[in-house]
Amino acid sequence: MGIKGLNKLIKINSINSVKISNIRDLKGKIIAIDAELLIHKINSGKPLIKLINNVIFYLKNKIIPIYIFDGFANQAKQKNTLNRRNQIREKIQEERINIELELAEEIKKCESGIIIDGNITEIVKKLLNIRRKISFMTISKNYRNDCKKILNILGVPCINAKEDAEALCVGLCSNGYADYILSEDTDVITYSAAAISLNEKINDIKFIKMIDGLNFEEISVKKLLSDLKLSPNSFVDMCILCGCDFCDQKLGPIKSYFYIMEHNNIETVNEKTGINFLEYETAREVYYENHMPNKNQNIRIELKSKKEIIRKLGDIIPNSQILLNKLLNNYEEITSEFIKYMYQKIIENIRNYSFHSG
Repeated sequence: MGIKGLNKLIKINSINSVKISNIRDLKGKIIAIDAELLIHKINSGKPLIKLINNVIFYLKNKIIPIYIFDGFANQAKQKNTLNRRNQIREKIQEERINIELELAEEIKKCESGIIIDGNITEIVKKLLNIRRKISFMTISKNYRNDCKKILNILGVPCINAKEDAEALCVGLCSNGYADYILSEDTDVITYSAAAISLNEKINDIKFIKMIDGLNFEEISVKKLLSDLKLSPNSFVDMCILCGCDFCDQKLGPIKSYFYIMEHNNIETVNEKTGINFLEYETAREVYYENHMPNKNQNIRIELKSKKEIIRKLGDIIPNSQILLNKLLNNYEEITSEFIKYMYQKIIENIRNYSFHSG
């Protein structure tokens, strides 16, 4: 997922573009959240409760979240990622079978078949970990729809992208509807560079990753381009060469950076080096296309009373009345007039957007 080796390249060559900040620095800011990555990340235990906690966390800190979901899969990405995901699934399933066989052998060694010694405990831990990996990779349509319903009940807008969620996050940020993008997908940086190349008026696009409950890592795309001494167009080509979701070929970050520094674009790299990197034009088209939402999409919020919220959430998360009451104890208070106003303005702007890039 994302650009092969880009994080490593940033750490080596662009320390100035990365800074660690505190959650307090985001007060009053609008964050476009890659909801697809989020719902994968929380997909264990009680994921829907975790999603509610996620919303409450941002609102309590006076941060305005907008949750962005994937739309239709891009055909180029679908072909390449499907192959990779199948390979990963096969590897994980093979690992699971081996661990289960190992566990069965250890149990046979126990005289009673019940005593859990240290070896068995460690094997069980490995098995639980591998099952979490399998759970992370599997997102059902019902689970995704339940997440969207919960966000709507809580009065938090969620938007369906035309294709990738991270692309729409960049579209919102580059058009001034969000201040930051929250994602762990480095494709965000490539989409951002493409947006900057198409619109010189864009001051910067900032991409954040949470480190823990209080701190986050912030990457400035403009500073990154400056440190790498690359134009936005050259940076996009470098990312494609590194290896992305829209091409089968990949050169990795070191070779790609060297070749683009020498030759500026993929056409010249192919001509001067004889590498013959294919399919790059398809990847370019994806990164440079307009990713704003369809105007006819029904983006709305309905701020409800705590009692109504709990009742509606209870229909989706049964047997959770006590827990929901506790979680939403101060929900009406934390959805302050400021946040209500901001959401109304966001939705009004998105419905009537005008744009040149992103």
